[in-house]
Amino acid sequence: MYGDCTQQRDFIYVEDIARGTVAALNVPGYETVNLGYGSPVALNEVIRLIEWEVGKRAVIKHQERHAADPMITWADVSHAREALGWTPAVGVEEGGPPHRRVVLGEPGMGKESDLSRRHRQHGNVTPSA
Repeated sequence: MYGDCTQQRDFIYVEDIARGTVAALNVPGYETVNLGYGSPVALNEVIRLIEWEVGKRAVIKHQERHAADPMITWADVSHAREALGWTPAVGVEEGGPPHRRVVLGEPGMGKESDLSRRHRQHGNVTPSA
């Protein structure tokens, strides 16, 4: 892993990309539209979600982060909302088995991730439009 895993990225569920792409087919003309979830998630949080799912700790070999690698990136999806009537529906946790385990209480590593806990406590199952 390059860096200390605190870098943040915007993860999007493939079905959300498909819905956005299909929505763009119905718009006349050509323009650039960003599709993404619109909210960055730290890589160490994604690693925790994967660890939760597989039930074991990741063995991570850290290497120096490249100076050109930004610490945080995410898509501004406001134009997609306006031009396509599109919003992402599935967050990083909803898009994979870790979320199902947290919601259903199935055994994993036994430690709920911070992101899972925040989503559960605030009732954030899907993003608001």
